[in-house]
Amino acid sequence: MPSRVAPAGSEGTATAAVPAGRRALPWIGFGILLALFIGLRLYHAGMPLVDNSDWRQTDTASEAWFFHKLGLGLLPQLFYNGPGPNYVQLEMPFMPWTVAILAHFLPFGSWLLHGVAVGFSTCGFVCFWLFCRRRFGDGIAVAAATVFAVEPLGIFFGRAFQPEPAMMAGIMASLWLTQRWADRGGTGAFLLAVAAFTFAVLAKLPAATVAPAVFFIALARSRWNRIEPWALVVVPAIAAGAYTVYGGLHVKPGYDFITLILSMLRQSTYHVGDASQSVFWYRYFLESSIAWVGVVPFAVGLASRPLRASGWFWAWGGALALWCLVVVRHIRFDYYLMPLLPWIALAEGVGLWAILRLLTRRHALQGAILGAVALGTVVGALPPLKHLYTLYLPDYRLGVALRRELAPGTTIILGTENPPILFYSRHHGWRTNQLTMTELQQWLAEGAAYYIPFGSLSLPSVETYVQAHFTREMVDGTVYYDLRAPVAKTPSR
Repeated sequence: MPSRVAPAGSEGTATAAVPAGRRALPWIGFGILLALFIGLRLYHAGMPLVDNSDWRQTDTASEAWFFHKLGLGLLPQLFYNGPGPNYVQLEMPFMPWTVAILAHFLPFGSWLLHGVAVGFSTCGFVCFWLFCRRRFGDGIAVAAATVFAVEPLGIFFGRAFQPEPAMMAGIMASLWLTQRWADRGGTGAFLLAVAAFTFAVLAKLPAATVAPAVFFIALARSRWNRIEPWALVVVPAIAAGAYTVYGGLHVKPGYDFITLILSMLRQSTYHVGDASQSVFWYRYFLESSIAWVGVVPFAVGLASRPLRASGWFWAWGGALALWCLVVVRHIRFDYYLMPLLPWIALAEGVGLWAILRLLTRRHALQGAILGAVALGTVVGALPPLKHLYTLYLPDYRLGVALRRELAPGTTIILGTENPPILFYSRHHGWRTNQLTMTELQQWLAEGAAYYIPFGSLSLPSVETYVQAHFTREMVDGTVYYDLRAPVAKTPSR
């Protein structure tokens, strides 16, 4: 059985013999970090969802819109493909549900969408602090929380309206509440830990990468052959599996996205996202996750005593390595690295605290160094962050213009696969980057009312046919065709 964790005071935390003012220092530091964490993630919170990962964000926002308008349900709905309702098999929509409820009291828009994402992220930050403090003491907790607050990838995706903020909150809560149960015991504490991990995996399946850490931490309270450590990981797996199967059975073929991705991962040639593996890992793992300022503390932390003998930490790292090997090598989307951030922050925080204690024992100087590290991380990450925050406003403007121009409830054919235009226009539609005559005839028969060839690579024969047979209109500088208004033919003489 693993040894019990050392008392908090062993890592430099104030004990009862230390003056009250000194005992308050970690909490003052936590308050400053909490304000920094929230402030960084509120940047651009009022901007439309047309920055990096715009398609994933507007999909999640579409779920929230339908829940708000049609009522809460188990399955999310998107604006595509074709006339609704278009229910899909995705993760359990905790964030869309939250927005749908709050939208009865607050305006539905970017501030609410980003604000809910920041709220979930903040809950995760608090749980991360509480876990680190309980496991390692105040010093490492402050250092690790500093790193976690300024990880560039976490800054951006901590405010992006997609499932990651809810998933990360669940991961952090799972670690903290499992450690709390391992330390104190009790049925209530155990059930809270199970509920937290169930929430995490339902919020998004990659949360399962923290399962080895949860299991090994639980062994500090229970033996491996008892029900408690197994229930902590099996109950969430059953719940997530049941919801995934339920979604797959109740949506149209082709809308079971989780099942589709899992099947594609079996194909060695399957690849989506960044074309270059080396560029992907350099930009998003080294620059945006560890950051250059954190390379040395990260290496020191991995070799340090608090982590070197921590089986739960290395089991967690092994699961993350397997995740990267099996999934991220095929799906190179930057936000697929989000599950790595707390593991990196913990290692870097342990190393940073070890370096600080070697340099000085003065708390003011330690705080100043931590502040310099935080500032250096953010400043050094400005180039990749600038890339993530860059807005593609034509999609947003066209979507808003179409909402004003087109009759509500009509279905459109969109000449691009990117869905922000559908979300901002509030229209169902088909997405295609190369419209064929077969698709055009099929979608006309299914009720397509407009064709917006924005970004389209349609075949010349299709373009000629559309131009010859349907009325040409203009909105916000973009041409579209009214498929319900055939061009009047000039009578022959």
